[in-house]
This record gives sequence, C-alpha cells and structure tokens, in this order.
Amino acid sequence: MGVTPKDSTKGRGYMAHGYLFRYRSTQDAAYLHKAEACLDWLDHHKPANSRSTAGATTSIFSSRKRRLYKDDPIIVWTCLIGFAYLEAYELTGEKAVAGIADSACGWIMDLPASKRNEVSCISYYAHAQCSIHNSNMLGRRHAGPRTARHTGNAA
Repeated sequence: MGVTPKDSTKGRGYMAHGYLFRYRSTQDAAYLHKAEACLDWLDHHKPANSRSTAGATTSIFSSRKRRLYKDDPIIVWTCLIGFAYLEAYELTGEKAVAGIADSACGWIMDLPASKRNEVSCISYYAHAQCSIHNSNMLGRRHAGPRTARHTGNAA
C-alpha cells in the first residue's frame, strides 16, 4: 500500500510515559535513560509550525469530520507528551523538563476557544475552533494545577 514506517510524537510520548512508570516501579536506571531519550527526541522534533512543545501528526490524518495535515499539532498528543514531561520532572526534579511541560501548556492555552453560557471549550487543534469534549478535558487537566504546582504558571 506504500505506507512507510515513520517516527511518531504520539508513539514517543507513550514510550516515554511507559518507561517512566517502569522506572518508578523498579528504580532501574535503564528505564529512565530510555525515557530521557524519548523526551530528548520529542524536544528536538517539535512541529515546524509551532514555537511550543506540541504533538503533531506525521502525515495526513482524516476522520469523518475533519482532516489534519502533516505537522499539525493536536491537543490530545500534546497533552500526552506534556504528561510525560511532568512525570519526568516529578521523578528527576530537572527544572528544564518542567519548562518543556509548561511550553505544552502555553500551546494549549493559545488554542481557539468557544464560549457558551459561561462554559468555555478549547479547540482540538490550532487552525480552527473544533470543540471535542474529551480532548478539552485533557487540555484542562494538563494546563491545570499539576503543571502550575511545578512551574508557578496558573492557567
């Protein structure tokens, strides 16, 4: 079918998270090193069209209602990556790692938002307002108290 293997920010985020959980339960430094390698890769593969840490698609992605393009960051992948950086910070105490998690929060807070009846919903992606409840909740969770506790930035 012509589909070639590609590195994925989503995949690396999941891998980093898994290695960090494994490190937390075993204290085996090999898992921490693998997680740090994933996080380093993520830090060096930010989407071309984003200044902040964000998770983006590596190819065109279509669903029933929308189409995303290569390097188009989305909130779900960005949160997954941000959670991995937060977990790494909580395990290592490295301030730079907390700063990267905060960068993901910045991207989330810059998303378009709709407001109806005093309820605000942040968008699934940056180029247009697209309210999806479960992704909005992930974004609010990442940009909420856990990150603020470590960075001092209240969203």
